[in-house]
Amino acid sequence: MCLSSFFIWGISLHILVAHHIAFAEDMGFSKMYASSVLSLFGIAWALGSLYSLISDRIGRETTTGIATAIGVSGIIILMQIDNTSDAWMLYCYVAMTGFGIGMIAPTLAATHTDIFQGPGVGSIIGCLWTGFAIVGIIGPWLGG
Repeated sequence: MCLSSFFIWGISLHILVAHHIAFAEDMGFSKMYASSVLSLFGIAWALGSLYSLISDRIGRETTTGIATAIGVSGIIILMQIDNTSDAWMLYCYVAMTGFGIGMIAPTLAATHTDIFQGPGVGSIIGCLWTGFAIVGIIGPWLGG
């Protein structure tokens, strides 16, 4: 789980978030416009985090699958942007990827709690998220 948190979550998410404004600039959007639109990423993340409560009803695996599908769909939309006439795609990317990632983060913590019940669960989740945070230094550098 630490390796998954490190490689899949850490590297991919940190590369994406650290460079999506630069990507939008490369597509022709102004830095101010790209920053303004992509700042909505945090709002979408927060809404996704709130919606993750559904995992208590439909299950952690189903919620993770839905969140992953939504997030990856947003990334695919981002990859289709060619120029500034595709501004709506930037908004779709922000809404879908932010929501999907926001939805999956609390669900993963709940999944780890389900698996590792007991007094050591806090330490285990702390180690997993520490691995994720440490790779935050490496991910953007790899992507740059």
